[in-house]
Parts: sequence; structure tokens; C-alpha cells
Amino acid sequence: MSDFLYRFSGVIQNRFFGNRRGGGGIAANTGDDMTGRAAGDGFDNWSPWLSYARTRSSNDLASTAYKGTIDSFLLGADYTFSDKLVAGVSLGYDDSNIDTRFNNGGYQTEGYTIAPYVAYLLTDTISVDGALGYSNMNIDQSRTNPIDGNRIVSDTDSDRWFVAANVNKFHQYGNFMLLGRAGLIYSEDDRDGFSERGNGGQTVASNRSEFGQVQIGGEVAYSVHAIEPFASVYYQYDFENETPVVAAGQPRPSGDDDEWRLSGGFRYFGNNGFSGVVEYSGSTSRDNFDSHTLTFIARLQF
Repeated sequence: MSDFLYRFSGVIQNRFFGNRRGGGGIAANTGDDMTGRAAGDGFDNWSPWLSYARTRSSNDLASTAYKGTIDSFLLGADYTFSDKLVAGVSLGYDDSNIDTRFNNGGYQTEGYTIAPYVAYLLTDTISVDGALGYSNMNIDQSRTNPIDGNRIVSDTDSDRWFVAANVNKFHQYGNFMLLGRAGLIYSEDDRDGFSERGNGGQTVASNRSEFGQVQIGGEVAYSVHAIEPFASVYYQYDFENETPVVAAGQPRPSGDDDEWRLSGGFRYFGNNGFSGVVEYSGSTSRDNFDSHTLTFIARLQF
């Protein structure tokens, strides 16, 4: 869920940055401080967008080890209701394929998300945004019976509700754009009970899990005509998360609840209303965990 908060922020940020650059980047290159401009100047009413991200993640603790990929698609559209208010809706599709090495098995998910969102400019340099979403996931999982080596399989479904919100602070000094952000996401995931199939299979009851995270950090960008390279650093802290339960005698997860997310990339702002983002990000400093994401965002304003 932390990836959704980060990507959602990027989509809204692309909308506001495109406005401040006047669509094609001319305003950003004048050398003037943009904070004195009317916040809504340059907005077009309708703006469809799409985003794709591929994440590779791994865990190297013997009792919880896994490695896999997640492909995530988001598409949406938003509408400018006034010079301060933008609202829209996004639809998402996720597909994951993970090798669960700790039990010689696999974990595959496929699901859909719908999330209406809103963004509001409090001042010329401060904005807030938020989203409320629902996801339905189909889950297929397998493991190997350690006694006889037989394959054990199961499938289930889960329903997830989540809320995300950010507070953003913008400043532009000449060709430099500075951004500070504080954000929060919270989700509840209700997973149906299921019965495993295969020798040694078990029946697992339904359960509810919760996840909550806050993030704070900033970004620096520099505009060069229509191109804007950027780099960012964010600190993320899980105030609600469940530590995996492992069998007696196995290495226990540390319960590490924070990490740093580092990213870099560039934005493009065309004079025809098209804008795009290419970004690479990685998580670091969390025990036994590694994650890298490549994200693409494309937006059209008309």
C-alpha cells in the first residue's frame, strides 16, 4: 500500500507541476518566483492519465524468504472545478508473481482497485490531496509439504479498503522547484478463509489485517526547457503492521518498521498538453528487505 501512496502523490504532483510550468515549461524558465502566480492559472478542465509500475522485491530471511515482481496499472481522469479544486477517479489493476522460497511455493495475486481522489490548493504554495479506495484481490498460493514433498495448493479472495492523504509545500526559485510532503495511508484487508488441497493441507480461518504508514520527505527538481530532472528522499514509518509468524526454532523477523525511499527521474511538459514522468525508486535500510520500482506516468490536458 505504501507504493500506492507514493504513486498517487506522483500523479497529483504531475498535474500541479504541469500547471505551474504553463504546460510547456516556459513559465518555469523565466527566472521568476512562481509563488506569486494565481494557483489555478493554466489549468485545463479535463485531464486523463495513465501509469504503469513494475516492482521487484525480495526478502532474504530464511524463515520468510521470497522474491518476485508486481505489475501495476493505474488509469484515471480528473476535472478542475475551480482555480483551487481538482477531483477525479482512478482504476487500477495489479498482478503479482512471487516465489515464496521459505516454503518452496508460490504466491500469485490478481485484482482491481477503484479510488476517487481530490486535491485542493490552500495557498499558492500549499496543497492537500486525498483518496479513498477499494480493492478486490484473487489469491492463488502453494507450498511444499516438508514431510513427503507433495505440492499443497489453495486459493482465496480478499477485500481491502484504504484511505490516503498528503500535505504538500511547493517553492520555485529560478529553475529550481522544491517540494516538501507529509503523507499517510491506512488500510484494512479482510481475507476469506480457505482449505488447502493436497496431502497435509490445512483449513485456515478468515482474518483481518491492518496497515498504516506515514511518510515525510522532499524533492528537488530543475527545469531545462521541457525537461525536468528530479531526485527525492522520503522517510516511511509503519505505525500499524503485522509481523509474520514463523515456526518455533526458525529465525524471527525483526519487526523493522521504517525505511528510506530514494528516487530519481525526469518529467516532460509539452506545449500540446502532454506530460510524462519516468522514475526509478528503491527502498533501503529495512532489515532483510529490498525493493526497486520503475514507474511511467503519462497525462493529457485538454
